[in-house]
Amino acid sequence: MIWGGATNWHEGDHLAQAAERAGLDLAVLDAIALAEAGTLDAEIAANQEALEMAGHWGVPTLVF
Repeated sequence: MIWGGATNWHEGDHLAQAAERAGLDLAVLDAIALAEAGTLDAEIAANQEALEMAGHWGVPTLVF
């Protein structure tokens, strides 16, 4: 959505439609994100730490 030229990709039903095209349900994804917020935040923090330890920053990044 971001790089596909959609204006205001984060508003309206753009994300719900993108999730549906991927075979997902945005409402279910949102519920999981809320229910598992602590776990997800810890995973994001660990990924950020690994990124910095690899000497990189930003996205997209791929390190082997």
